[in-house]
Amino acid sequence: MGRGLLLLISLARVASAFVGSSAAAVPTGSRAAVSMKVYDWKTRGSPTPVLEELNLSNLKVSPGSHKAKTRKGRGISAGQGATCGFGTRGQNTRKGPGIRPGFEGGQM
Repeated sequence: MGRGLLLLISLARVASAFVGSSAAAVPTGSRAAVSMKVYDWKTRGSPTPVLEELNLSNLKVSPGSHKAKTRKGRGISAGQGATCGFGTRGQNTRKGPGIRPGFEGGQM
């Protein structure tokens, strides 16, 4: 029991050498709890409306629920440049809407 305690104390001293002095200066007990809010829109704090008040005139889309469509072929910094994620060869790499429904290939 005594050896285990001494070993634990010595390991704590060695571990404290790796921690910088700036980490010890930050008080951990006074920090606020981490908030998990992703979006802070105006209706977050207000209570939910009663079902009688909900109608088509007061429905609102939540921010972030619709992701913008990726614009392809606008350079490498736009995220989808060069081949735009379509590959390098073949019929489906060309511009336009693609092939019509029911099309199963081309020349036999």
